[in-house]
Amino acid sequence: TDYKNRLMWSHYADGHKGFCIEYDFSCNSKMLSEPLILPVVYSKERPKFPWNVALAKDKNSEEVKNVGARTMIRSLLTKDEAWSYEDEWRIISLASSGTDNIKMPPISCIYIGAMCSQENREILVEIASSLKVPIKQMVVKMKAKKAQAKLEQQKNEQVK
Repeated sequence: TDYKNRLMWSHYADGHKGFCIEYDFSCNSKMLSEPLILPVVYSKERPKFPWNVALAKDKNSEEVKNVGARTMIRSLLTKDEAWSYEDEWRIISLASSGTDNIKMPPISCIYIGAMCSQENREILVEIASSLKVPIKQMVVKMKAKKAQAKLEQQKNEQVK
């Protein structure tokens, strides 16, 4: 989703107290083939379970494996359309072990929530500095006549 998404900051960043990491997906790297990084599909209907695959006699046939894999991926990517405002992406690892770290593309920026504590802000600035990654402070601007907030980057762009 976009780093300016107010609902993301409210729901997943503890009411603007957390942070957002932006990754550079434009890099040409082997790491982008595994894991799979795919957009969520928002739908009124859930994926249908392929009973013909589940009940197939030859569970090792390529067709059964392919249909089963496609159904599993579709199930992992489908979410009720009520959540579409989240504009999510999912990371799906095909590795057999769940203990390995997932290799991600390089970090392009760290955004600090508008209500982040000074202690956490200092830690994030230190991490960003060590990684040589830009870091930006988000600010909530309240409109006088409306109860809407607008997320903006702090004027100085780079947090020090």
